[in-house]
Amino acid sequence: MVRQTPAVIIQGDTTSWDFTCRSYPSTTWTLTYTLQITGTVYTVVADANSDGTYTVSIPSAVTATYEGGHYRYTAVATLGADRHTVEQGTLFVELDLSTNPNENSESWVKQALDAVNAVILGKATNDQQSYSIQGRSLTRYSIEDLWKLRDRLQRLYNKELAEEGLKKKRIIQSSFLT
Repeated sequence: MVRQTPAVIIQGDTTSWDFTCRSYPSTTWTLTYTLQITGTVYTVVADANSDGTYTVSIPSAVTATYEGGHYRYTAVATLGADRHTVEQGTLFVELDLSTNPNENSESWVKQALDAVNAVILGKATNDQQSYSIQGRSLTRYSIEDLWKLRDRLQRLYNKELAEEGLKKKRIIQSSFLT
């Protein structure tokens, strides 16, 4: 099934999208989204359209209460006692920078990657030199261990970017002489 849920929601913005599920049309079924982040759960009931599709709308006043970060979501169609999960995945809520100007919106993985890179480059601050990752201090890593950790963190960060649809594509330019 093709993902129909947006990968990114901006905190404080009105967000809406259409959802089509021919097996569970809105004329008889109800579609409910559940979003979860660190113990907080949000529920959104989709509006039914006359053509059998759904429109999911989250008002700005509601998204303004969302904290930034990665959320797990599930879209469930229900009809009486029947319940069917029709989509699940993750989405990212970006902070509204106009209301969070001093907030570090980078993920833990990105922050750890930056700290490891700083140590490798020999430019770590005292805080970065004592940065703890998985219960281990960066100052105790050999350069080989730092490179391995950096590669692992880079893979995780690339995965985050890909999930958010933000991974930059490489453009290879070429020219042909005739």
